[in-house]
Amino acid sequence: MKTEITEMIDGWVEPHREIGYKLRSIILEIDERITESIKWRSPVFTCQKNLCSIMPHSDHVNLRFFNGVGLSDPHEVLEGTGKSMRHLKIQDIEDIEENVIADLLREAVSLEDKHATRQ
Repeated sequence: MKTEITEMIDGWVEPHREIGYKLRSIILEIDERITESIKWRSPVFTCQKNLCSIMPHSDHVNLRFFNGVGLSDPHEVLEGTGKSMRHLKIQDIEDIEENVIADLLREAVSLEDKHATRQ
């Protein structure tokens, strides 16, 4: 079934398209509460708040974590120096380490859950 997100990813060049679909699949399998939409011209995944997004660039795709600064990043894969966002740079489908990404996503969801219970 075509959605706004799949239509967007279909328009990306390879290997970005394959990377985008793989990341989307990993993200949506983490927690049934995760929803997707298009914001800021990219697929954004939400679980109570903005969780992460997939952003294609000329020679890579970034998996961006909106509250990446709060992640422990035990695999030391996140990049960035912004106030809160961090990203994982992926240049080829073989660069995707599902267990590493799943760990980051589960922690990101857990942080949102903790934040929601404090409010």
